[in-house]
Amino acid sequence: MASEADVAAIEQEPDAHRRALKMAALAGNVAAGDRTLVPRLAQLLERDRDPFVRALLCRALARIGGGGARDAIVVALADTDAHVREAAWKALDPDDDELAIPLLTRIVESSRGPDPRAMALHALRTIAARAGGPVALPAEVIAFAARDPDRYVRAAAARAAAFLPDRSRARDMVVAALDDDEGWVRESAAHGAAEGFGPSDRPVLPKLCDALAFAREDATRLHLLRTLAGICARPAAEDRSLVGIARGMLSASDAGVRAAALLLLGTIAPEGDSGLCDDLAIRLSDERPEIRGAAARLLADLAPQGQTQLIAKLEAAVAQGDPPTRRSIARALRRIGGRATEPLLRQLSQDPEIAVARAAAEALSELFSGSA
Repeated sequence: MASEADVAAIEQEPDAHRRALKMAALAGNVAAGDRTLVPRLAQLLERDRDPFVRALLCRALARIGGGGARDAIVVALADTDAHVREAAWKALDPDDDELAIPLLTRIVESSRGPDPRAMALHALRTIAARAGGPVALPAEVIAFAARDPDRYVRAAAARAAAFLPDRSRARDMVVAALDDDEGWVRESAAHGAAEGFGPSDRPVLPKLCDALAFAREDATRLHLLRTLAGICARPAAEDRSLVGIARGMLSASDAGVRAAALLLLGTIAPEGDSGLCDDLAIRLSDERPEIRGAAARLLADLAPQGQTQLIAKLEAAVAQGDPPTRRSIARALRRIGGRATEPLLRQLSQDPEIAVARAAAEALSELFSGSA
């Protein structure tokens, strides 16, 4: 069982590696409910220079449990080191998340340096994301932080703002941050919107489209496309107006933007748009296999009957396509129909992957039955 002497030995050890080894041993030996060690461990968590030791301290405090240990872990949620913050999140019971909000709020309000404020804002955002529902985030504090002179504080506030229960205020703060002079703030605002916005945020759709049109960073464009897809998860007739925006992003130089554009198209695209299918066919030769696969899946759902000009690109994609992509190509050929699809369908019917061969065989059966 760990003792005060063990903690003292860790405090007095000058070598970081040996201190971490001693801390690991202590973390494995502390007894649940032994709160006598909590004050010393909490002090060590605040002042130890080594992030690995601080992460192990979070584990030890979580094993002990109790209010004092929880409070110390909550403070570590705003640690400057990402590994320590992750250890604190793993150590904190999700049922205690909302108990952490007042302390994190005080850090944002009163901490002198920008790093603790930014980390506390990130922790507040993570609490809201982990909750999966409305959380009483400190709206006024986040709004004040959104005007902070430090760009990282503003970025963290913009991302957290997307989770505010007051959806109108959340949308206004995110849109304002999308016009920030700093690219990192704009990207963070878009990232927050992608995480926190949904169908209920449809009123902000026109402003997000404007922000996407003028976005300067690929990461901002990527997250805004994801945001639009999330908002349009509940279909509406007006969503079809976004098809042109998404099509324009299919030729972006950034693979993430192209993938996000395909995600949006999969949510909003109408069936049988021949121009869109021509653009998707071009993506079948994309350098990224996941984009080729996504384009093939969309063609399997959208390819118009009789659009035989797609066959050449579908055939070229077979050679470099994985089994799911080849299966999607067979399904796209089935939708196109006609005798022109027969040679490629026969080839696919001999595919070593049974799912591909079955999809091609079903398409051939439909073709020969005269229903195509």
